[in-house]
Amino acid sequence: MLWFKILSKTGRACHGGTYKYDLPKGKKPGAWTRRIDTPRKCDFGYHVTSACYVDDWGGLYSDRRLFVAQVRGAVGNAISDTKIVCSQIRLVREIRASPKTRRR
Repeated sequence: MLWFKILSKTGRACHGGTYKYDLPKGKKPGAWTRRIDTPRKCDFGYHVTSACYVDDWGGLYSDRRLFVAQVRGAVGNAISDTKIVCSQIRLVREIRASPKTRRR
């Protein structure tokens, strides 16, 4: 499954956290985040969403950045949940929305 991470313009968490992610550089993915042994959804860990929920989480707003993410140690139901939490993620590449799909 393809997972997405939505960040602030500066590459920081924007849904209740302040974590600064290592961003991809060219074709090279960012570094894996430090491992969290007991991630808990909506509480502690690295959260990602699937394509059908990107807009629900603000991924198309002009003050946000959208990335494809690789995950390790996923917790949650990928079919019914709007997000999952993981023990580690890394950002693989940035998705740039066209001006027509961006929200203000």
